[in-house]
Amino acid sequence: MLWGQNVQPKQSEPSQITDKQISLFVNALVAVMPIQQQAENDKIKAVESNGLTIDEFNRLSQKFRAKGKEGSIDENTLKTFERIAKEIQIIKQTAQIETTRAITKAGLTPEEYLELITAYNTDTEAKAKVDKLLKERN
Repeated sequence: MLWGQNVQPKQSEPSQITDKQISLFVNALVAVMPIQQQAENDKIKAVESNGLTIDEFNRLSQKFRAKGKEGSIDENTLKTFERIAKEIQIIKQTAQIETTRAITKAGLTPEEYLELITAYNTDTEAKAKVDKLLKERN
């Protein structure tokens, strides 16, 4: 499963995706996965280096969304939360730029990449081809 998506592939009409597209997609995946993993690690580090656990940050995030800036969040905690949120936003933006570059360098447009992710998650034939190529790379 890619990116935590919980979509089960469905048997459908024969895939319209070419082997070349599959190959380009696998190249892009191989380049994108480490970028996404690094971004996740950086987000965790941003939270923990500011003295919160991931669970604490997530609870604050839920509380913040539910009540806005007012509510039962003390000022110091609010400042810490806002600082972390800004750091995470920068991490996400940087990862998005790097991901787009990696996808483009692999020979796809971001739109084609997203279409191929959808195919991976909905087309059993495309999924099998991608999985086979990924396995061969390891």
